[in-house]
Amino acid sequence: MSDVISEVPAAQGSPEPSAGEDRASTFSMHVRSSPPLSWLAAFAALAAMTLNQLLVPAMSESTRRVLLHQLDRWGAFATNLAAISGLIALAFGLLAFVRYSQVMTLRQRLLVGGFGAFVFLPTISVAVLFERQRTTAQIVLFALAASQVLSAIVSTSAARAAGNVYARVIALLATGMATFALLSQVLQLFSQVHLTAWQIQAQQVAQSIGEICYLLLLAGITPLLLPHQRDVRSRVARLAGFFLLPIALGSMYLAERVLQNDYALLLYHAQRVTLFIDSWPRLYAVPIGLALAGSISALLASDRSAKQAAAGVLLLIGSGYAPHAPGRLLTSTLALVLIARAIIAPTQSEGKV
Repeated sequence: MSDVISEVPAAQGSPEPSAGEDRASTFSMHVRSSPPLSWLAAFAALAAMTLNQLLVPAMSESTRRVLLHQLDRWGAFATNLAAISGLIALAFGLLAFVRYSQVMTLRQRLLVGGFGAFVFLPTISVAVLFERQRTTAQIVLFALAASQVLSAIVSTSAARAAGNVYARVIALLATGMATFALLSQVLQLFSQVHLTAWQIQAQQVAQSIGEICYLLLLAGITPLLLPHQRDVRSRVARLAGFFLLPIALGSMYLAERVLQNDYALLLYHAQRVTLFIDSWPRLYAVPIGLALAGSISALLASDRSAKQAAAGVLLLIGSGYAPHAPGRLLTSTLALVLIARAIIAPTQSEGKV
């Protein structure tokens, strides 16, 4: 769970052949471990989602007013904690791509640096840290577009640097999720100006494809999280993940039985999913359960890349698909950056550029 970043100086230009290897080694050391405060942001985002999107809407204000007030305060604290720690973690997470990256072209590095340092981080900081009266819809929409572009660029770079087909597919799913979420939002804005049938249908298709990418990403990333070593710690971690999976699936099944019609509404608040929410809401338990079980397994193991990916997955669950709230939008972007770093790190460790 160490969030330590090795303070290694940037490699300077040199005519010697070993200069490129030194720079690759520096990049590897920076992307192998989670950026500072990543895990704090992950747990705070999960707590904020549980309080704000699940417990508070499920409570009746007339009968539990005092408890509801306390939950609302705790939810606000968790949201602010996730936002502040997420901003710091995202800044450090993007620094390695901009300063040390061996997997990005100069144009991509300029795009990441431009969108990250001069567009997304200042915009999302205004949206998250200032009062709501100063946060306009235009600021949030601008931050949403910058977030999806930034996520798509980083995920595309991870796909290019992936060491095998499986890792490349995971990175492409992250890219597809960000791309179709952005396309869906653009089509929705156009439909508000000129309402036509084809724009509404295209927006629904883009929304559905992006959501499918989100679900496949949660379900498919589990092998990346599970430790593959044969030591005792890795075996215990795998057993813990396998033990947690039926508990998570059973808990969501019981919640569906108890809440009945309210289950779909709370699921939408928590994950912002719509494709199967009316016809088969039980389906969402599978990818969420797999992602939670794999994250706990990675948390208990010793693989730093897997831990980083687990932090990204927990942030993704805490954010939901294509969020519009500034705080969840920030943690969603951080989630894809951490997953991309986890995909890239093994290739750099092996000396592949």
